[in-house]
Amino acid sequence: MFMGNRKCTVVLIAAASALALSSVALPSATANVVLPTLPSGLLVNFESANYNASTGVWTDTSGNNNNASVANAANYNQLPSNGTPTLVTGATPNGSPAVEFTFSATAPGTFGQSLGLTNALSDTGGFTVFAYLLPSSTMSTVNGGFVGGQSGALEYRLTSAFHQDLLSENYLDLGMSSTALSDTSWNSINVTVGSAGGYFRLNGVADGNTTAASTFNPIQTIGDGNVNGSEYFAGEIAGLQIYSGELTDTQRTTVENYFTDLYVNAIPEPATLGLMGVMGVCLLLVGRKRKQA
Repeated sequence: MFMGNRKCTVVLIAAASALALSSVALPSATANVVLPTLPSGLLVNFESANYNASTGVWTDTSGNNNNASVANAANYNQLPSNGTPTLVTGATPNGSPAVEFTFSATAPGTFGQSLGLTNALSDTGGFTVFAYLLPSSTMSTVNGGFVGGQSGALEYRLTSAFHQDLLSENYLDLGMSSTALSDTSWNSINVTVGSAGGYFRLNGVADGNTTAASTFNPIQTIGDGNVNGSEYFAGEIAGLQIYSGELTDTQRTTVENYFTDLYVNAIPEPATLGLMGVMGVCLLLVGRKRKQA
């Protein structure tokens, strides 16, 4: 019995070690989940599994190769920052990672973290922007933009009270959502804006209108509302997508479902299931040895 138990203990330790290593891998939600086909017009798609905290590069998987990076932020003359955003493991409801942005507690509107796009985004027909994020409570007294650019660019931000807010940066406020986001649970948000206006959505429900904007200067940054570096975002972002033009309600629901499948639906990876099976067999053998004793 002693030898049998010791062998199983070794196997269990090995299995647990392998499980710990596998937990740092890609999001488990992608296993056994068929993700919805995204609408056309996708300009950039940033998913947390594709962020490299060592290099400060967030790889765009839209097919347009428009990566966001710390180096590009410097190219847009961002003010001095607190360094590179980090990658937080096990952050979302299903344990997927998230990209964490921070700012200086003593000067939150001046020193923060941001990423700049390789190529600025321009579109005369407006935009639809999606994000799956968790704001930090440190933003409770300041506004924080997570999409922005130079003066006159589309700025998508959270107000100090955690409402969604849309601006033609430094010129005009184009609307604010009705409901405050949670800073203790994840939020799926999106906004449309174009020549006829648009509206916000929060967790799949319409939540306030935006007014019309004839044109925007190019979108350049992620994690900051403007290239003057005065409205940094603090919190975690798991996914962010920007589309050209205004998507329909059906299309917006498709993207919301995409985020849900990617960051909420908890389905173990095949490797995890295999390890669970090995551990179960060992526990069964231990039980049989005990009975024989």
